[in-house]
Amino acid sequence: MTDAAGTEHKMILVRNPWGITYYSGLWSANDTNWTDALVAQVPLSIDPRTSVDDGIMAMPSSNLMNT
Repeated sequence: MTDAAGTEHKMILVRNPWGITYYSGLWSANDTNWTDALVAQVPLSIDPRTSVDDGIMAMPSSNLMNT
């Protein structure tokens, strides 16, 4: 995703099929970094701010691997 300042954010969509635990770090559902313009760049019309009940979370790719 690219924000209004032109900063690129490499993200990963993750699905927890059990939906028991949720990601709570940077870019979690309640993080204020999310804007409508950034959500519009998430594939499949997924809104990471509201999809936690479906077990879908977005997180920086650097959380899972060195990028």
